Amino acid sequence: MSWIAPRTWLVGEVLPAALLNAQIRDNLLYLKGVADDAVLLSAANVLAGASNEFQGDVKFDEHVYFDAEVDNGNSGASKMIDWTAGNNQKIVMTGNCTFTFTAPSGTGKHTLKCIGDGTARTPVWPSTAPGKVYWGTAGAPVLTGTSGRWDILIFHYDGTNYSGGIGGQAYGE
Repeated sequence: MSWIAPRTWLVGEVLPAALLNAQIRDNLLYLKGVADDAVLLSAANVLAGASNEFQGDVKFDEHVYFDAEVDNGNSGASKMIDWTAGNNQKIVMTGNCTFTFTAPSGTGKHTLKCIGDGTARTPVWPSTAPGKVYWGTAGAPVLTGTSGRWDILIFHYDGTNYSGGIGGQAYGE
């Protein structure tokens, strides 16, 4: 096994499993000095067809991060949060907003940064299944109203409904 020259990927480019294997698996194995017959990522475990989803077990030895936080602008009286657009989203609370959620393509953790506009807000969260938000015994939070301060809400999606929790409140200066 030898080193394969690194490649620059284009935005929106479909990565066939064979190409991804050649660029990642082979170079990692080369750098780690692993024998030729060792398999870090098999073709069956990488990308299925033109999908951008990993199949099988995926292990990351370093950090996984997101490029950006999805900006939903001002809340107004109602707002749809589309979790397929990204796991980390933010919104400026300009009203006691009635939220609806577009479910992500799979289970996972999602965060919503709610930024205050100067008035404490009590949002209305999705309350019918599927897509219902279940809050702990303390119930849904009243959001920080101080202008420029924010609260972090965490939602665990189980494939049907959400469990909501408070990651922290009144962040900012």
